[in-house]
Amino acid sequence: IGVHDTEGDAIGKALGVARFGTKEGLLPTKIDLLRDTVAGKTYAVVFYSSNGDRVFDFKDDKAVMSADGKNLGARFTAN
Repeated sequence: IGVHDTEGDAIGKALGVARFGTKEGLLPTKIDLLRDTVAGKTYAVVFYSSNGDRVFDFKDDKAVMSADGKNLGARFTAN
């Protein structure tokens, strides 16, 4: 699971990621970010599928897409 900046409708740079996997018992309750969020700014939470090596890599681990071709996840505005 990754938290990203947004740039208009586009998803921008990742601020942080956390591994989630019920088989491994990985159920994160938070994602550590590289920097603080800014009140009023919108961010995106994106779900990724792992290539199986247990190391997150944007080149190898792909965003999970819905049937209509959109990233699975959500957007939120920081308080």
